Amino acid sequence: MAGGRSAVLIHGGRQGGWSWVRVTPLLRSAGWDVYAPTLSGLADRAHLLTPAIDLATHVEDVRVLLEYQDLHDAVLVGHSYGGMVITALCETDALPRIADLVYLDALIPRPGDSAYDLMAPEITASLREAVARAGDGWRVPARTGSGVFGLTDPADTAWARARLTDQPAATYTDTLRSDTAASSLPRHFIRLTDPAVIPDHVVDRARLDPAWTYAEVAAPHAGALSHPDEVARAILAAVQ
Repeated sequence: MAGGRSAVLIHGGRQGGWSWVRVTPLLRSAGWDVYAPTLSGLADRAHLLTPAIDLATHVEDVRVLLEYQDLHDAVLVGHSYGGMVITALCETDALPRIADLVYLDALIPRPGDSAYDLMAPEITASLREAVARAGDGWRVPARTGSGVFGLTDPADTAWARARLTDQPAATYTDTLRSDTAASSLPRHFIRLTDPAVIPDHVVDRARLDPAWTYAEVAAPHAGALSHPDEVARAILAAVQ
């Protein structure tokens, strides 16, 4: 693959640009310009947290980045919840700036789907309960379980846990209006399988559709932290 392309890495729920810290140097060493923004209200932008932040806010975060950095032929990589963002972004005037969509163990929404609809039912139920119990009815609390997205190394787990932040629940309940534009682009799915957490019926939207490319990496949901070399190679291979 020729160098000089741009990658925009969109993190998952309750995370931030920090979740890509081990992948960004690997992509840059392959000749890419890499951007890993933090979405409004999370991590280093947690001071902006309000109930008004929704999926459209996060889409606008990325749309403005593409515009102000004057990016073209950009590869968008969405992890987990980030799949909602990159799909919805294609329905804006940012579409001509986007070359490929890479769903890294990400949600693949169709019109009418919310993030809650696409997660495993037990995860959705746990998050909804946490919002009601500890999130004042509008925040998904940063920490809702004992683990951190499948990480097993104690140091990695502690490091990531300290950086998780609350996320507005509206970003999980908002539904996708259209996927027509996203469907017009090359799309790639990378499933993280150790363990697999994205439900099979969601993954099958890519795995069983010949219009997509599909690959697997033996890594947990937070594979960008635990297995950065494997994840970076999979991203590069997907769009070569």
